[in-house]
Amino acid sequence: MRERFGNHLAAVDKGITNHVTFYLFTMRQIPAIPHAAINLLFGLTKMRTWPFYWVSQLGMLAGTLVYINAGTQLAK
Repeated sequence: MRERFGNHLAAVDKGITNHVTFYLFTMRQIPAIPHAAINLLFGLTKMRTWPFYWVSQLGMLAGTLVYINAGTQLAK
C-alpha cells in the first residue's frame, strides 16, 4: 500500500506525527466515523500497536457508557 499511495500517506504521516494519539482519541469520540475506517486509516500510518490499542479503548469508553445507560433506561 505504501508504494502505491506513498505521496498521500506521507502528508498524512506528517500531519499526525506530533499529535497522533490526540487525533485517534478525537476520531473515536465521533460516532459518525465508522471504527473500521479509523482502523484502516491508522493502520496505514506509522503508529505503534500498543498506543493504538490503549487510546482506542479510552476513546471508546464514553460511547460504551452511553450505550449501557441507554440499554438500562430502555429496560425500565
